[in-house]
Amino acid sequence: MNFKTKIGVRVCNKANGAEYVCALNTLAYSFVIIDCTDVSKSIATLKKLPRETNIIAHLDKRKESTYFDKKKDMVASYALLYDFVDAFIISGYDELSDDIDQLINLRLYNDEYRPILMEIPDDMTYDELDDVIAYAKLSNIDGLSVSNPRLLKHAVEKSEGILTIIADNVNDAELAASCLRAGASLISVNSGRYPYLSIFKGRRLIKRLRKSGAEYA
Repeated sequence: MNFKTKIGVRVCNKANGAEYVCALNTLAYSFVIIDCTDVSKSIATLKKLPRETNIIAHLDKRKESTYFDKKKDMVASYALLYDFVDAFIISGYDELSDDIDQLINLRLYNDEYRPILMEIPDDMTYDELDDVIAYAKLSNIDGLSVSNPRLLKHAVEKSEGILTIIADNVNDAELAASCLRAGASLISVNSGRYPYLSIFKGRRLIKRLRKSGAEYA
């Protein structure tokens, strides 16, 4: 997962975060994470964007999404979105093999490869995280999204450079620099309630990272 810089943003608008992608990706961030609750509406927006736009779709197994007002599970949403995004973050899994293997198998039928990352809950124990990392290495999972700094450091050490590690929900330069120095592959900030305002947050973050000497690009 190579982007222009290591700094991205997670859009908090869950209904159709896709509508903010172009401005965020062009003016501040190298990649944008979106939650697609209304999959049909998201696709309608995404298919109008330049293909070089870097988009990661977040899918939560615990939440139902819709496609033209019909309920869809995570696997169906994954299949519908596949051609319109560049990677997926998956959360809400119960049994690792049952929930994730379906997505890995579906990926085999597509010509283009889309990385799959697993979101790590903040309350996960080290032993549980070790199990997830071992599973990821064996199952062609590409990375982890981690918002707990304690677990981030552990994930970086245990993944041994094999997995992409996104430090998620990082909203200040000091923490961002710390996560990058700890070995995080990418940083994702939270857009807050007003995604367009986060453009200024991203620009300030990059300026402060430059001053701190952290390698953000």
